[in-house]
Amino acid sequence: MCPVTVGWFRPTRASVEALRIFPFLDNDATIDGLVIEPPHYITANQDVAIECGGRKVEWWKVHEERLPNCCSAVKKVLLVQPSSAAAERVFSLLSASFHDQQENALSDYLQATVATAAPPMLPKLSDFSNSVLSLWSALLTETKIILAINPWLTVAGTLIFCYAWLKLWKLLFAPLEIKRDLRETGYTADGKQSLKDIANEFRKRRQFNDIPPVYPNGWFRVLASSELAREEVKYISVLGQQLAVFRGNDGVVYIVNAYCPHMGANVAIGGKVVGNCLQCPFHGWKFRGDDGKCVEIPYSKTVPLTAKMKTWPSIEMNRSVYLWYHAEGEHPSWFPDEIEEIKKRAWTHRGYTQHTVNAHIQTFQESEDWFLLGKTMKSISWPSKRLKKSARLDDRVQGEHVVPGEGEGKGEHCHEIPENAADVAHFVPIHAMPIVTGSHSRYNFSNWCYIAQHEFNAGWEPQENEEKHVGILQLDHALFICGYKVPFTEFHLIARQIGPGLVFMKFKSAFGDGVFLQSLTPKEPLLHIMRHEIYAAKTMPTFVAKFLLYAEAIQVERDIMIWNHKIFLTKPLLVKEDHSIKKHRRWFSQFYSENSPRLTMRKETLDW
Repeated sequence: MCPVTVGWFRPTRASVEALRIFPFLDNDATIDGLVIEPPHYITANQDVAIECGGRKVEWWKVHEERLPNCCSAVKKVLLVQPSSAAAERVFSLLSASFHDQQENALSDYLQATVATAAPPMLPKLSDFSNSVLSLWSALLTETKIILAINPWLTVAGTLIFCYAWLKLWKLLFAPLEIKRDLRETGYTADGKQSLKDIANEFRKRRQFNDIPPVYPNGWFRVLASSELAREEVKYISVLGQQLAVFRGNDGVVYIVNAYCPHMGANVAIGGKVVGNCLQCPFHGWKFRGDDGKCVEIPYSKTVPLTAKMKTWPSIEMNRSVYLWYHAEGEHPSWFPDEIEEIKKRAWTHRGYTQHTVNAHIQTFQESEDWFLLGKTMKSISWPSKRLKKSARLDDRVQGEHVVPGEGEGKGEHCHEIPENAADVAHFVPIHAMPIVTGSHSRYNFSNWCYIAQHEFNAGWEPQENEEKHVGILQLDHALFICGYKVPFTEFHLIARQIGPGLVFMKFKSAFGDGVFLQSLTPKEPLLHIMRHEIYAAKTMPTFVAKFLLYAEAIQVERDIMIWNHKIFLTKPLLVKEDHSIKKHRRWFSQFYSENSPRLTMRKETLDW
């Protein structure tokens, strides 16, 4: 006997005469008729007699079951037939007959359970499929009945279903978007102060000593292309500058100083894009985007030759807008790489993470000398036209370490944040722990290292000649659990560090290829916006790309906790195994010039 629940229908309070279903033929059997006895309304705890062909087949005791807001009995009727198809037809006729009753006093529900006599053979797959589908139909129908009884449950259920579906859709298909300000990363609450107060206190307490220049020369990301529509203007603050970024009618992005030279109004706040010009909201002066010249003064017949706004070189590629900064006002001598896969839309955008970082863009002041055991290092000199005194390194051996010297010459600078690429020794203490341990440094040496651990093989080298502004990191990664390599976790990455503010990291994995676009943009001294975007091949599932980006964010936040609390050492101590850091500092020195701005110490600049 295989019971098959086929559905629900509602009888009425009215007296029900003996319901007779006229004979119909089936391939397996003949049904002469069906009679429900007694010939009146069926109530709880009554015996229901079922007859087939005038012969009583089986009695079924009706048991009471309470539904929400309704004291009603579930009536079960059994029909014995060798064919489930025949039974379903009988039930459909029953349902149609009861449905024709037009009285409104409805309280009880009849659940018809059709039991089919199976032949002495193995169950057929079709019978099993019908059973599953029928059971599912009954569950859905029962849910509909409960919701129909209580309309508030219907509303609540609909909202919960929509919310759950939206969350599932976002998880599987929507790009990941994480944006953390200064107080959300790298600081720990003490229960007495807010994270904002703690962050400000650490910034005020920080030791600065001799701070190197705060803004290097190079390309920096300012906006995503999607954030700037045609004939739209945005106000941004980067590199200590207040700027207006607008897209002209020709689709080209222009960047000018935010303040009008006439009366100092901010043209990015209330200003209007007219053609390829930006109109000041105060007096209506129009400035051309490509050269900054004033082309029209509404109330004047002439335009002074000196009426001009400062413009900034910019370029749009990789779906981002980049700005060129140079302390000496020189034109761009190199440009960022354009990722062909992004340009041709072979790789699609899967999300971004953005962090505000409290760190100096470089950690070492220029009054440094270095000595390396067993190796003679050449002097690192600034061009004579930039500095009055060139750098000098003495060739002295002192033990097994690179130690700071005491000469008065000038040395090279170091970019604190992208220096991670060259500082391969920090990978194990900071990044070896699995991401489930989170971003706090207190887990760096936890017992997790005996269970699961990331392993890295990395090396960084600067490029020469036409690509001297580029440094390349090659990194291989794998995850090990209890000493065994986890399949599909191998990860090969080639990162091109392009100038001081951009790193493009192409990767290959078992799930597909892609690229991380890292940008570091100084907003003001000791405050930077670090952004990571991921573009991946269309064959890579979105949730996989989002997981990679989230894992990258955890690793970055571990670094941020170190950067937020470290000090600037003018004479750091290095060992010979730190030779790649030395290469990086030498390479990074090219991005500073004589007029690179330095930090002016004012207390109010450290509040945010």
